[in-house]
Amino acid sequence: MKLEQNLPHQINAINAVLRVFDNIEGRFSADRTKCPFMTSDLETIKTNIVQIQNGEKSGCFSDDYSVPETLRQNYTDSSAHYLNIDIKMETGTGKTYVYTRTMFELHQKYGVNKFIVLVPTVPIKEGAKSFLKSAYMKSDLQSLYGGTELRLHVLDAQKQHTRGRKPFPAAIQAFAENTDLNGNKIDVLLTNSGMLNSAKTMDAEYDQTLLGTFTNPYQVLRNINPFVIIDEPHKFNRTKGTFKTLVEKIKPQVIIRYGATFPEMGKDKIDYENVVYSLNSCRAFNDNLVKGVQVEYIADEDKIKDRVKIKVLEINAAKGEAKSVRFQNEQTKKTFDLQENASLSEIDVSFQNIHVAVISKAEVQLNNGMILHKSDSLYPDIFGETFQTTMLNLAIDRHFEKEYDNFCADVKKIKTLSLFFIDSIQSFRDDGFLRQEFERLLKEKFHDLIKKYQKSARREEKEYADYLLFSLKNLKKTIAGYFAEDNNTDSDEVRQEVDKVLRQKDEIIKIKTENGEWEPTRFIFSKWTLKEGWDNPNIFVIAKLRSSGSETSKLQEVGRGLRLPVDELGERQSERQFYLRYIIDYSEKDFAEKLLSEINFGAEVEFKITKSFLEEYAKKKQIDIKAFFKDLIVKDYIDPETHEPISDNLSAFKENYPDLFTSLNEGKIVNVNAAGGKFSEKVKIRKKNYDKLASLWRSINQKFYLHIDSTKEEDLKEMLFTMLKKGIDASSNVSTSIRQTTKSDDGSVKFTSETGSAFSLKKEMPYSDFLKKAQNETNIPITLLHEVFCEYFKEHPLPEKFFSKQTLRRLIEDYRDWYIKTFAEKYSYEKVNAPVADPLCDENNSVKEYVVRNDIGVLNCKETPLENYLYDSCAYDSDLERSNITHDIKSRIASVEVYGKIPRRTVRIPTYADGTYSPDFMYVINRQNGKQQLNLVVETKDKTKDHIDPEERRKITAARKLFEKLRKEVPDVYYRPQISKQDMTEIIESVIKGDDINNDLYL
Repeated sequence: MKLEQNLPHQINAINAVLRVFDNIEGRFSADRTKCPFMTSDLETIKTNIVQIQNGEKSGCFSDDYSVPETLRQNYTDSSAHYLNIDIKMETGTGKTYVYTRTMFELHQKYGVNKFIVLVPTVPIKEGAKSFLKSAYMKSDLQSLYGGTELRLHVLDAQKQHTRGRKPFPAAIQAFAENTDLNGNKIDVLLTNSGMLNSAKTMDAEYDQTLLGTFTNPYQVLRNINPFVIIDEPHKFNRTKGTFKTLVEKIKPQVIIRYGATFPEMGKDKIDYENVVYSLNSCRAFNDNLVKGVQVEYIADEDKIKDRVKIKVLEINAAKGEAKSVRFQNEQTKKTFDLQENASLSEIDVSFQNIHVAVISKAEVQLNNGMILHKSDSLYPDIFGETFQTTMLNLAIDRHFEKEYDNFCADVKKIKTLSLFFIDSIQSFRDDGFLRQEFERLLKEKFHDLIKKYQKSARREEKEYADYLLFSLKNLKKTIAGYFAEDNNTDSDEVRQEVDKVLRQKDEIIKIKTENGEWEPTRFIFSKWTLKEGWDNPNIFVIAKLRSSGSETSKLQEVGRGLRLPVDELGERQSERQFYLRYIIDYSEKDFAEKLLSEINFGAEVEFKITKSFLEEYAKKKQIDIKAFFKDLIVKDYIDPETHEPISDNLSAFKENYPDLFTSLNEGKIVNVNAAGGKFSEKVKIRKKNYDKLASLWRSINQKFYLHIDSTKEEDLKEMLFTMLKKGIDASSNVSTSIRQTTKSDDGSVKFTSETGSAFSLKKEMPYSDFLKKAQNETNIPITLLHEVFCEYFKEHPLPEKFFSKQTLRRLIEDYRDWYIKTFAEKYSYEKVNAPVADPLCDENNSVKEYVVRNDIGVLNCKETPLENYLYDSCAYDSDLERSNITHDIKSRIASVEVYGKIPRRTVRIPTYADGTYSPDFMYVINRQNGKQQLNLVVETKDKTKDHIDPEERRKITAARKLFEKLRKEVPDVYYRPQISKQDMTEIIESVIKGDDINNDLYL
């Protein structure tokens, strides 16, 4: 798997933590086994935190972000004991990557070298361990920080020593004794809650001393003065257990908590302290940082009311009395009093193998992990074998629908995995009923699909048939399971399955192994053990063959499959909308609505309307501020003095100003049953309309090569000498950004940017590394760079530590500026006879029946497109696109014969400085005077002209240049940009007249 670096939300979270320590000088101990002390100046730190929260730290965030006011209120103040920092990030958005890179940044800037990473459970620990030991972490992250090495020490259960000396756990000894004398080592101790609290391991006295005098692990860790990173903070209540142990016995100087949810401390009270960044679930879904969710359940709605329902009436756990729980059959009203270890089969035979495990004051836990509170209900037949077979069948069907699309429908193949939550290990292990039934159904499905695709003429489908045939021959290897009970198994076969699930996630997302053999694993079974903390990016189906019981976070439930998938090369795929299919029983038929409500509620909690917020909104929308406020006050939408919304009129306020409020975009959470089962990830192509567009489509969907004029060596030398004379020796305490040049196969050049952080010291580099990195990121030959440096510094003094990372960044930035100015006109296009992706036609050039919905738009509306639109459904990416799709052209000089959205990743236009880009619409226009039809390609920019930045203008200019070239081969094909509030009628009429109303957008 490869890391996609520099995603804006991740860089924001990293910078937010770093900037807490602005203007803080760490106190280093002579004993370099310890962390530098970073919290002596709490007043400066508190000032930094306030500035970060207010968005006042220059260069901290890549956008105009500020922490929502509702998150700035601290539940408590821990600063007398330790510094607490909170980062709120939704599940699936890369918390592990963020806190790992934050460790590298804290080390690079401040020398912090000892971190304890604390997680709640073993599955989460195994996931973190896999990431921190992965090859891609070493190749991507360690190389990004000059080869700095992260040494991982995992604290596991210790073997009992019955004889001889009792040595310290190896992980603690290595963590404690390692030093960072050369400034290129980070030590990380990874532990879970159970191990940190283990009296046998942590509170024991050992026959050995560490750091001079210490014989107890807690004392050793306390002496190191570590930074602690906590994952899943809602599992660590500060007033209880593990957290108290951490604070009282280890006494860290800093605790940084990363999580989607934080401990609830009572009604409307959440334990936040010093939140410096928040990425809520609404934003994660809307920005396409995670998969959407399709919820589906099996039910005959008319018969639900006739099904038996069992309700929890009372829970009795009073002292001095036998603990019991009272259930009631809601149909017969008969009650049942059960004690711990009593079987629920006394109530209904469908509850076979289900019994009461633990009864406490407020809840009952069943042996399958289900938690029940008073008034919770169960449907017995959901636990029956017939219903579970039906659920398995549905999940298998949905799996192979996803798998076919991911394997055959795109250039890059994506491995498809499914996760099943079940009640009982006995039903799965040792050829239990569930496993036997699943294998039977799976075998039937494999036979049907192999028969369907083996004789196909399509290369992809033939290859898919081979994959299916291999899987059929290795049926048992397609399935893996993990259960808590497996930790004590003696079975090698079970251990291999557990390793697959917990420790080899990177292997099971591959379609083929390193030796070229198919990797068949795709069905993972577990109890609720994997509910939190474990995930896999390629989970596309989750089937819950058991109810959650008591109310739980719906986001946490779907979180195991929210991460965006990676392809067969390990690259994250984010260009299209993916969906997780979540299959549940009918007792949770309102799951989709609850999930939607939870996401929107989270957004509303963080959202607060203030006067300054409304002023900024008016400014962005170019609305007269006075008229805007007058309208809001007259309609009783806001209070005239506080500017807060008036609750009685909030619905009308939202309806009239929908884009002012934060809410989940349509189509992100889909209730498949409510859609009558008709929801589809595909959109039908209207064949008659395609036939009219076919000529234009084939002429523009071609491969183009960008030819950039060659650069004379003397011009490069002159540029470098000018740069050196101006000065690129970076001074300290500056905010920087890294830009890297990459050249694609089509000749396009792209500069990728990375928001950096403020440096207080220069990080010197070996001269050879400096030259290599400069060449890699600018394409200037090493020999030329060396020649210029030697010649220049013969006549000028060489500044101290000149060849540093800061100087390199300045060189790259100045080179980019020179390159953009120099080559603005020095490029041209050539058509290349090479195959291109065609989502509209098959390999025989016959129009397909469907296109993937999100290849033409991530948003959906219920309006039916016009008859001359290419597709039968409206999928769009902006309000301007939606308007183009749903509104007719009313012109006296032209009419639209046919038009359509251009699918993503097609008509790719290479640019000389900004990678490739694709326009949005294609039109065939009829002139009213009867002359030849006109073809038009349109780029929509739902922005005003003053908000279109130079990069976008360069792309628009490049596109115009390409279409001018293309018009020499294809008469009457034109390109035009369209900006906010411009009707397509204006654009079309201007083309007919030979004008371009947006001519001032080009550079």
